[in-house]
Amino acid sequence: MECTLKNGFIFNALSETIIDLRNIFQIAVSADPRYGPIYNVDVARKLGLGLLRHGYAPGSRKPIFLIGYSGGAQIAVGAANYLHKGFGSPIYVVSVGGVLTDGPGVAHVERVFHLNAAHDYIPLFGSVFYPGHWPLLPHSTWNQARRAGKIAVIDTGPMKHTGRGDYFDRKAKLPSGQIHADKTTDIVSGVIADTLDGQIRESQKPDANIASGFCFCSVIP
Repeated sequence: MECTLKNGFIFNALSETIIDLRNIFQIAVSADPRYGPIYNVDVARKLGLGLLRHGYAPGSRKPIFLIGYSGGAQIAVGAANYLHKGFGSPIYVVSVGGVLTDGPGVAHVERVFHLNAAHDYIPLFGSVFYPGHWPLLPHSTWNQARRAGKIAVIDTGPMKHTGRGDYFDRKAKLPSGQIHADKTTDIVSGVIADTLDGQIRESQKPDANIASGFCFCSVIP
């Protein structure tokens, strides 16, 4: 029994490491100035086809929400540039434990809602390894977006990045007694609802040209 538990622990640890490495490679490709545009255009194309397939009307200016977990957050931001150009619609990114680089995509996002847990250190990868996050480069795209209030960091509590106790764990509970997955769901649905409420209020102004409603896409590698 002890051997089985030990083997299971090793397997889970190895699986988490492989997943994290895969995400890091995807982030690096998406943010690379040479290969990133090709990769991001392809992701945007697939998302755009999905939007059209589900009845999204180009030019309607209905907000598009992209939800990305881990490396998927950077992929969502990278694709936002091309989705914005293709549909002319406001793009919102919900990052769940995402690793965000200093790429130009954030300039084409209305807002990034970044969910970051107290015990999740993976998102620090972007802050440490991409100079555009550093305070000594105040004119970088990322720092300009932060000053403009486009980056909202939301603390989800003592969660981990992957494995037991992560954002989507259906068994682990917060000190408040709420299940991790329920807390994450509440935050994501809350920011979407609040954003749509703001869109509706804007659409009711006499000079507004914003349609209410939204289309939802997920980017989870």
